[in-house]
Amino acid sequence: MESIESYLVDKTSHFDSIPKQYSFEQLQKMTSTVILPYEEPAPSDLIWYERLQTKFDINKMHQFLEGGSLHESLETLKLMQQIERDPLLTTNSSYYEYGMKSHREITAAKIARLAQYIEQDAPDFQTFQNRLNLIAIVDPQLGTRIGVHLGLFLSAIKGNGTKEQFNYWAIERGAYKIKDIYGCFAMTELAHGSNVAGLETTATYNIEKKTFTITTPHIGATKWWIGGAAHSSNHTVCYARLISKGHDYGVKTFVVPLRDANHDLLPGIAIGDIGAKMGRHGIDNGWIQFSNVEIPREYMLSKFTSIDDDGEVVDPPLAQLAYGALLGGRVTMVTDSWRTSERFITIALRYAVGRRQFQKKKGDGAENQLINYNLHQRRLIPYLAWTYAMSVASHEIQRVYKETLDNLDEGVDTQDFEKLKSGIDQLKNLFGDSASLKSTCTWTCLSLIEECRQSCGGHGYSAYAGFAKGFEDHAVQCTWEGDNNVLAQNSGRITIQKIKAGPKAFKGSYGFLAGAFKDGEVLQNEKSLNDLQQLLTAFNSVILRIVVRH
Repeated sequence: MESIESYLVDKTSHFDSIPKQYSFEQLQKMTSTVILPYEEPAPSDLIWYERLQTKFDINKMHQFLEGGSLHESLETLKLMQQIERDPLLTTNSSYYEYGMKSHREITAAKIARLAQYIEQDAPDFQTFQNRLNLIAIVDPQLGTRIGVHLGLFLSAIKGNGTKEQFNYWAIERGAYKIKDIYGCFAMTELAHGSNVAGLETTATYNIEKKTFTITTPHIGATKWWIGGAAHSSNHTVCYARLISKGHDYGVKTFVVPLRDANHDLLPGIAIGDIGAKMGRHGIDNGWIQFSNVEIPREYMLSKFTSIDDDGEVVDPPLAQLAYGALLGGRVTMVTDSWRTSERFITIALRYAVGRRQFQKKKGDGAENQLINYNLHQRRLIPYLAWTYAMSVASHEIQRVYKETLDNLDEGVDTQDFEKLKSGIDQLKNLFGDSASLKSTCTWTCLSLIEECRQSCGGHGYSAYAGFAKGFEDHAVQCTWEGDNNVLAQNSGRITIQKIKAGPKAFKGSYGFLAGAFKDGEVLQNEKSLNDLQQLLTAFNSVILRIVVRH
């Protein structure tokens, strides 16, 4: 068989006699008949062959990744198929070419489409939540922009408001189905982010009017980075210091209208657009300033802290209760990190199977697949393992989060102090767990995306490979909802406190520490590496020894 080089030379030998008057398009058409397809096997064939070598049940593995049940697996596949087939929700190559303005317009249109799915999925909100988790893989900026409303805004009302308040805003006023109300989450300020207790916006109670006056006292108290504020939202949950009778009761939550029925700014509200960002260009992040904005007393969310007509404030016996609602974002980011890692490690591994580079010896047949190089495996396989681990962590932290909030709600409703105290213990553990997982998973996912990009060589640098936008979109996960370095320190401090307190503190998610005090070497020999329980105990012991050593 003649080589491709000799074939091309033979076919193109007549090009020297081509008249100069041929256009570029004509020459391109003529030369297209010269280019041959891949010599067998093609990359797609290599991927197909590799899949045939699978030695485990793919369906059962998918069930494992989706939470363990056939129902969850089929639900994910069904929802993903709907997203892929919906012309408004799916993406194509143009997605990587749009400017900020186009991204925002398209994202707004997609939110309108998702509002239709809310109607379809109702009353089962869990189905829509699963849909939203998958949307975040296909289009992270869409997931965040609608997530600010359905997740942060509504979750803040549910977490901090009474049942009556949640029913009013979510159901009666239509926020749940994105009708009439579209909300944002005004916590972060220009001068304060992670330090929520240091926020400076004020909400001063007026006894005569029975209203609150919301005020931005100086430029540092400007609400900043508020997703949806620049154009979309007409209401916000504002974190502000409750001032009554001259006393500062700390940061509480208030629902504040921003725009009227014509979407014009209300008196006293100033809003601006933050502009271009590193990623997630479809989100209209903005800033908000309040100049003596009056709201009714009932707009203060009062599940835990309440105020009567005369300005008397009743604070919860356990102040930590109010911060439980803030953990939802961290929990969601663990899921986002798993889903995003799942996407990009798949791209990189498929490329590694289909891409050939270098022969073992000159003239030794086809070039080697990248996946067969030990170095390439060492770059990608550990990240594949991380992705599986993040899947398990995601499902578990979601379960614990829901269980904790349900227990706290029941304790508040029944005024059962012992149940509340038990819920607080769960909440404290959840603070540590969510801080650890949020920082670990978002950091790991970000480094995974970059390593996957580099592993795909020059092709990984193409915008259409998705790595560049994926990195830009995910980078913010390491800083919002708590800076990763601060969260990692918080988690470490809690672990140290548990170990100092001894076995009585080894409860809930920290129960693993009990097995860490095992005497002697946990891993005795090479066979021990195949014993999962011994491996788990070994990891627990490592944590203990690091803490004791330092």
